Amino acid sequence: MKTLNMAQTPQEEIQEAFKKASTAINELENTIRKHYDTPRENINSTEFQKISFPWSYIRTRSHFASAYNLDYLIGNSRQKDSIAYSLMQSDLHNYLINRIQVWGIVKKLLLKGAIINLVSVIEGILMCSLGHLHQHCRIDAATICKNHGRCTFYIKSSKHLKMIGATDILSNKLLMNDQDILADINALNDIRNNVHLSILERHEFINEDYSLINYNKAIKVLNYLKLNQRQSTEQFIEQRSIGCTGLTHPKG
Repeated sequence: MKTLNMAQTPQEEIQEAFKKASTAINELENTIRKHYDTPRENINSTEFQKISFPWSYIRTRSHFASAYNLDYLIGNSRQKDSIAYSLMQSDLHNYLINRIQVWGIVKKLLLKGAIINLVSVIEGILMCSLGHLHQHCRIDAATICKNHGRCTFYIKSSKHLKMIGATDILSNKLLMNDQDILADINALNDIRNNVHLSILERHEFINEDYSLINYNKAIKVLNYLKLNQRQSTEQFIEQRSIGCTGLTHPKG
C-alpha cells in the first residue's frame, strides 16, 4: 500500500528551496569552469544575463528616507541621500548573510563590511541630525548665540563631535536614555574605529568583533533610532521654543 507524504513544514520547504538553489549555482559554476579557470580568469559578464536578484529585497532610497524620518531630522539633501544609499547597501549585506553559506575568515570579512556600513549609518544619522539641531543656535557661519553657555537647549556643533559626545546629547538633551542602546552605540563605534589600528597589535580576525551578535546589535540600534528619534526630537524642539534663552533674550 502506497503511503501519502505528509505536508512539509515551513522549515522543510525553505530548506528544500535552498538545496535547489545551491544545486543550480554549482551547476552554473561547473559549466563556466569548463571554459574558464575561475576565479583567476572569468567570463565577460556583460555578455550574459546574470542571476536575477530577488525583486524588492533591497528597499528604495525613498523607503529609508521615510522610515528613518531623514527629511525631518536632517536638513542637507546630500547627507540624507548618502545615509539612505548606505541603508540600501545594508539590505544587500543582509541578503548575503542570511542566504549564502560561508565560513571562517570569509564569513568574518562579510560581517566586517556589514557592521562597518551599519555603524557608519548610525554615525551619519546621529551627527547629521545633531548638526541640523545646532543650526538653531547659529547666527551665521562664524557666530553662535552668545547665550549658548547658559542655555539648556544649546546643541554643540557636530563638526568635531565624537560619538561618546553624541550619545551624551541623546541622553541628556533628547532624553533618549536607554543605557543599553547608548552603550551599544559606543561599543560598535570602537569596533569601527579600531578596524585598522587593531592590526598593529593583533590579527583583527582572531577576536569576536566581526560577529553575528554585533551585526544584530547594530540592527537593534538602528531600529531604536527609527522608532524613537523623531518623537524625542519633536519634544525637544517644542520645549526649546519655550525655553531657548536666545529667543527669550535678544541675541544682539
